[in-house]
Amino acid sequence: MQVLCALLIDEIRKHPDGRVDLLGLYEDIYLDQVPVTLESISLFVDLEIYPEDKGREHALELRVTDPDGMVVGETTRIKFAVPPGDDFPRESAQLDLAMFNIGLHRYGPHSVEIAAGGKLLRRLPLFVHPAQMPLNETAEEFAA
Repeated sequence: MQVLCALLIDEIRKHPDGRVDLLGLYEDIYLDQVPVTLESISLFVDLEIYPEDKGREHALELRVTDPDGMVVGETTRIKFAVPPGDDFPRESAQLDLAMFNIGLHRYGPHSVEIAAGGKLLRRLPLFVHPAQMPLNETAEEFAA
């Protein structure tokens, strides 16, 4: 199994015809202050599925690391099964994943890591910045 694509997103909308809408793609977040606890972080992950992956259960580990590479909070473990080959002719699987109650304690470059069996599959950048303007002002008011 290999990660073909992984994105941090605000929302995923799946349609009956197989289309997927990804809303609010991001790598940067702007916070008024730290420490802060984010309610959730959502991920869209597209996995390449090999024949030996079919008919088996799998587990992914999701974790956030801080600028020093230290894991922040709890690791989220996701278990899922890929149907046997005859029942699942596709060579990829799309997962809609979420992590909850993520504590961020400082500004700087963080990462969201996806691992399986202790092996890092993908690292997504998550840059935590101080807010650029008060939340109640628009860009035009701020520039004036």
